Amino acid sequence: MSLLVLEVGGGRRAALPLAEVARLEEFPAGRVERAGPVEVVQYRDGLLPLVRLAPRIGLPDRRDGADADVAVVVHEVADRAVGIVIDRVLDVVETEVVPSSVGRRPGVLGSAVVQGHVTDLVDLGAVVAAAEVPA
Repeated sequence: MSLLVLEVGGGRRAALPLAEVARLEEFPAGRVERAGPVEVVQYRDGLLPLVRLAPRIGLPDRRDGADADVAVVVHEVADRAVGIVIDRVLDVVETEVVPSSVGRRPGVLGSAVVQGHVTDLVDLGAVVAAAEVPA
């Protein structure tokens, strides 16, 4: 299985299937705006709603200063895109995943050892659904 390995919550590792990733983007923090309760960036002639991954999976949200870039995994659902805000991309790996129910919680299917580290396996569909991002 191909996985995108991420850092979230100031040092924790998470992974999601690479097949669920449309693009990786980085935006200056100053480009993040609000549309009602939703954080957005202007993106490809429209608005890209943002979902901060760390708090959606029960981890602290590490926000750097206003000058920092915002790392985003663009996930496409049907005909719309959602930006998943992460701390940083660590690697892309091809590995056999042996999931464990240890660590299972909303937005996380469980944990597995990836590259010798305990890594949360993100349920991206649940994360986006729980964020209630309007279509």
